[in-house]
Amino acid sequence: MKYNVSVVIPVFNDADALPELLSRLRRVSAGSGYLLDVVLVDDGSGDKVWSELEGLARQFGDMDIAVLRLDKNHGQHPATIQGLLVAKGDFIITMDADLQHPPEFIPILANQLAHGNADVAYATSRGAHGLFRRLIGTARRLLVAPLGTSLVKASSFRVIRSSLLDSKMRAAASGVVNLDEFLSWEANKVSSVPAPHHPRKYNVSSYTPGRLLAFALWSAWSTRHLSRAVCILGVGFVVIGISAYMVRSSVWGSLPFSLFFGVGSSFIIFGLLHRFAWRYHNSKKNIHVIKTIKTR
Repeated sequence: MKYNVSVVIPVFNDADALPELLSRLRRVSAGSGYLLDVVLVDDGSGDKVWSELEGLARQFGDMDIAVLRLDKNHGQHPATIQGLLVAKGDFIITMDADLQHPPEFIPILANQLAHGNADVAYATSRGAHGLFRRLIGTARRLLVAPLGTSLVKASSFRVIRSSLLDSKMRAAASGVVNLDEFLSWEANKVSSVPAPHHPRKYNVSSYTPGRLLAFALWSAWSTRHLSRAVCILGVGFVVIGISAYMVRSSVWGSLPFSLFFGVGSSFIIFGLLHRFAWRYHNSKKNIHVIKTIKTR
């Protein structure tokens, strides 16, 4: 069976590597058992980049390419999600535009789903990023992943079974800040495969240490599960406080009750406020695709 694979690539103010990337994707499609189509998502770049993307669509008109332009810069994860929503393949590959992810690895990555039962598979590489970025990534996984998850090392080079997106993503897209958090909660099985990671050939990464830290904190704050976890923790403290009050001694009096009950109540109030804030934020969040180009 020959599967269709969509390749979603977010682009922000950097299209220099795309001619080479598209050429290599064309060769992968011709030489593998997978039929590739490409979705380029312009995440609010300047007009110059959009003009370059229009030119690439004409230059590679023999390929199945869709180019989306978002109304403003929303970030890598929201831009990727917009590409996922229009992707039409049986499997969907997401990758960066800077050639650090070799397109020749796509068939190996897709095989993880074609010949297995995982919903998501990540291409991971040891030492692909610096120590600070690896520490931030680990902290982010601990903050947003569900209890019991295997905490597979995440990467923007991943393959997703489209049936997972059809059933879950479309209804939740506007509320997803961190795609990997969504996948860790919704996928029945997540796997990984070691992959090469090449140095950047063009420009420098826009992920500065400050932006990485800000994204990690925003991911933690924006997870819909934070309020639930904080409320559960608060209830636990309240129960401990009440238990301490029932068995209080003359030495400590009601101090343990006051301490645990006060902390627990504060956690519960914070969790409820976070829940309302999360709902309000997502009700106001809109991402608009203002232009679309399709070669087929």
